[in-house]
Formats: sequence, structure tokens, C-alpha cells
Amino acid sequence: MPSLEATLLHVVLDFYHQDAIATTLSEWRVHVPVAATIAAAVFVGISTWTLLFTGLRPWWSQRKTPHESIPMLPDSHWLFGHLFWVLRRGYLDKQQELADHADARGRCSIWLGCTPSISLTTPSDAKRLLRNVHTRAAVPVLRYHLDRLTGPRNLFFMNGREWKYYHSALRTAMSRLDPHFVQSITQEATGQLTRNLKERIATEGDGTSVDVPSIQELMKMITIDVFGRSAFSHDFGCCAEVELCAFVKAFEFMEADIISRCTKHTLLPQNLFYLFPTARNSKFHQHRTMARSELRQILRKRKSNHREDARAKDIVGEILRAHAKGTATAAGSSERDDALSEEDMIDFLFSLLLAGYETISTALTYSLYLLSRNPEWEKWCLEEVRELTKQDAKSNQELKLPACRGAVMEALRLYPVATGTSRNLENPLVFQDGVTLSRGSQAGVSFWQIHRCEKYFPKALDFRPDRWMPSHSSENSVGKSRPCAKSRQILPGDLGAFFAFSAGARSCPGQNYALREATVALAWLLKDLEFTIDPTYELEIEWKAVVQGPRGGIPANISIRKT
Repeated sequence: MPSLEATLLHVVLDFYHQDAIATTLSEWRVHVPVAATIAAAVFVGISTWTLLFTGLRPWWSQRKTPHESIPMLPDSHWLFGHLFWVLRRGYLDKQQELADHADARGRCSIWLGCTPSISLTTPSDAKRLLRNVHTRAAVPVLRYHLDRLTGPRNLFFMNGREWKYYHSALRTAMSRLDPHFVQSITQEATGQLTRNLKERIATEGDGTSVDVPSIQELMKMITIDVFGRSAFSHDFGCCAEVELCAFVKAFEFMEADIISRCTKHTLLPQNLFYLFPTARNSKFHQHRTMARSELRQILRKRKSNHREDARAKDIVGEILRAHAKGTATAAGSSERDDALSEEDMIDFLFSLLLAGYETISTALTYSLYLLSRNPEWEKWCLEEVRELTKQDAKSNQELKLPACRGAVMEALRLYPVATGTSRNLENPLVFQDGVTLSRGSQAGVSFWQIHRCEKYFPKALDFRPDRWMPSHSSENSVGKSRPCAKSRQILPGDLGAFFAFSAGARSCPGQNYALREATVALAWLLKDLEFTIDPTYELEIEWKAVVQGPRGGIPANISIRKT
């Protein structure tokens, strides 16, 4: 992730482009003289360059490499380090260059402005970092924009006492969620969506199938409905209408707008200042007001019900109980203002939505895509589901779906939604071989590289759900031979090298919830519907900093599955 220096450099290189200035003037509703805009930019640019030259040049000229025992990426600028490289390379290109210049343990160092940084690509190094270092510093511009979306109390950039309180409350709430409850609401939401899609198929076109431009949009409908029910006992109704509700559309608009502001003409005035009277800012404020207002109403209703029903199962119910006990607070005080507490909760829920909404829907989308490309495994999952549904689907027993779960796990391995993470060292960190990272360093881990490395996952680029099946033999619980039973047996998947949910104290507290929801949803979708993806379709990945997803959501033809 680029640092603030990278952002400043980006605007210096980018600001004087004619299209940027034209965009600025066309978006503003009030007349702003061109001279004033350019003068302000020149002032900021000169001030920044002066500070950098006078303050950093003497120190920079004396340094050599970020870490003496770790090789450094070549072509480091004497002042900006590798910021030009960070800005001008795509994610996969950067990962390949780091791997090409890394040592035998997969380590490579770079300069991110003034900050020494190291890239880690082995599971042992990654686990040592993530289990011992919890601080994650945000790029100021990124945090500034994200605060406009989730509010100032979002889990992503919390640290210290505040982070421990909210993270502990969330982990406790997720651990107390009844797995049968999550399973039940996932079945209900997915079943409702499949029934409505069947009706749509019967009334549209030739009555046998229907084309959808994006599988992911359908998966988002399931995800948001399950989130609403499990988080605060509210049904958003997306699966019932087969359309994303107004709340989700507002959230998606804000998310896309934030990403655009962070990656394109970052520090242009109309992008940076939300109070400027532009059409873009006005639309953002309208969506933000609507989304927070609806969430506030849902939360107030949920609090009222909580007083009446102390046995509520959902996430908010658990967090409200923890808050009522006065175990801790974000501010370190047992006395809190109710209004502030309500706004804190809204920020908290937006963080959950941002973290879980994309992750689960993207994992389901990739799972369907990979199964469509590997029909032998789709057949295997389908046989498992059909065998299982002969039993009472509404029984209190937890569904055992090893093949479907393996498909989701394999999709997360091949296409982890979060492709990496980073930590900022407040104390020195010593690795197993004695190499020490100094205080003030930044360390980044590439989950993408680890997941696709033959050393940790043989046949790493192959889709093999049987890596994750509990009994690593040629047969599963339904007694059928595995599709790849006659081929070379695959080694069991190494959970120690699986970082789809990160690791350490900052790992995803809802990973069991996410896997359960995705597995059950995938099984119920396969049971009733067949997703056919055009053989000529080429997957294109959209990279958003360290997060990725399929560009366009993957189009498909959906038909009713024949029994």
C-alpha cells in the first residue's frame, strides 16, 4: 500500500494533466478561477518539495539499504526510494519483481518514502509477524476517505486499547452465534432467491434459462440478507425482490466513490474536500445520509427488542450485552453518552459490512466460476448435496458438506479477496533465523504469493477441493470415488499456509461464520440451479489496493437443474 509520500508524488505528477483540470472545473457548481486553483497547487507543491529537500536530503544521502541482511529492490531513488515503482506497477508485476530479487527465504526490502519496508512470502515469516505485531498504520489520505464511509471508529485502522475492546466484543459475539441459526437463515435466503430465479426463468425468454450480467450481484443479495438477519435481525429483502435494496446501492456507491478518490487525482480539491459544492460531493452526502439513517433506525428498533428479549442470538444482541456489562469502552471510560454509543455502533456495523459483504459474495462468485470450469468437481458437490437433502433439511443437525466446503476453501486459496496485509513495528521483531527488523519498519505479507506457491500447495494453480476434505482418501461420506482418484493424490492443504482470513490477533473473527454461510449457500444454489459460464469468457481481475475481485462480477447463463 503506498504511503503518504506516494500520494504526494502522485498528485505532483498528476495535477497538471489537462483532463484533471477540466474535470475540476466541470464538476464545480460555483466559478473558481483557474489561476486560483493552479496557484494553490503550486504553493502546495513548492512547500512539499522544500520540506523534502531541506529535511530529508542529508539523511537520505547517507543510507544504503533498509535492512543490511536482506536484499533490496534495485533502482531506488535517492529521495523517494521505490515510490515511483509502487505507483507505476500493477499488483502482480510488483509481486513478481519482489520475488525475483528476494533471498532464499523470500524476503526483499524496499524504501517506501522514509519508511524501511520488507516483503515476506513464507508462511513461517508471515505467522511470526502477524502473531507478534498488531499495529496497522493507515495511509492518512486513505483513512481520511474511509472515515467518510464507515465513520471514525472503524475496525480497520483501530489500534491499542480501542481496537482490543471492539475486536474482543466482536470475537465474543461471533463465537456465540448459533451455527444452526446461521445455517437456517442462509438456507432461507438462498432458497428464496432460487425460487424467484426459477419463476423468472419460467416467464422470460424461452422458459429454460436466463442470462445474468453478474453472478456476484446475486451473491451479494444472499450475503446482505444473511448479514442483516445475523447482525441485527433485519431482513433487507434483496433475495425476495431479486434486486439489491436502496441501502446496499447507497453503500456500493460510496465504496466505489471512495476507491476512485483514493486512486485517481487523489489530492485534487474536489476529490479531497467533501464540503465543496460539487455534484459528486452532493450525491455522496445524499447516499451517506440515507444509509446511516436507515442503519440508525434498524439499530434503534433492535435495541428496543433487545430490552424485551435478552436471549437475542444476533451479533448486535451479543455486543449490546457486553456493552451493558461495562466491561470496557473504546474511550477507556465506563460512562458513555447514548448518542455517541449509537454512532459508534453504526460505525462498527459499517466496518463489519465492508469486511464481510465483499469477502463472502466474492468467494461464492469464484466458487461458482471454478466449479463451472471443472464440471467433474461440480458433479461431485452436487452428488453430496443430493445425498444430504434426502435427510430432513430443517433438522437441528449441522450440515456436513466437505466437498462444497472444500470448493469454497480452494476458491479462497486461489483468489483470496484480501491479497495481503501489512504491519508497522513498534518494537524490534526477530525471525527464526536471527534476522531482526528494527522498530519503525513496515512489513508486508503477500497472501497471493504464498497461496500460489508449489512449495506449500502442490499443483498450486489447479482447482483441487480435495485438499481440504477431512478424510484424505479416494472416497468421501457419500461413498463415491473422487474425480481425481485415479490421478496423482494431492497432499492435504496446509492450513498453516492459508491466509484468506489473515492470522494472529487481527485475523478475521468471523471466519467460521463466513465459511459456514458460503458453504451452505453454495450447496443450496447447486441443488436447484445450474450456472453456465461461456467457455470463451476470460476472467479479468480488478485490483483495488490489496483487495481484488472479478471485474464485472462474471456473467452467466442460469437454468433450472434437472433432477
